[in-house]
Amino acid sequence: MSGVAATDGVQSVRVSPPPQARLQAVVLAQHAVGRSLREIAEPTDRPFSAVHDILDDHGMVRPGVGAAVVAVGHDRRAGAS
Repeated sequence: MSGVAATDGVQSVRVSPPPQARLQAVVLAQHAVGRSLREIAEPTDRPFSAVHDILDDHGMVRPGVGAAVVAVGHDRRAGAS
C-alpha cells in the first residue's frame, strides 16, 4: 500500500511531493481570490483540515468565523425609526 499510512488502525493518504506542491499552489491561488476553505477543499478532494493546514504552513491569514461585523451605530432593522 504505497502512499497509505496506518495510524492506530486508521488509514491516511500521504500526498507525494510533486502533487503536494500542485495542491498547495491550487489552495493558495483559490484562497487569494476569496474562496472559503470548504469551497477549496471540496473540488481538491481533501479534507477541510488539510486546506487549513496548508494555509497555516504558508502563513496565510484567514478571515474570522461567523457573520460579518456590523458597523457601530448601524441599525440592523430595515426602516427602523
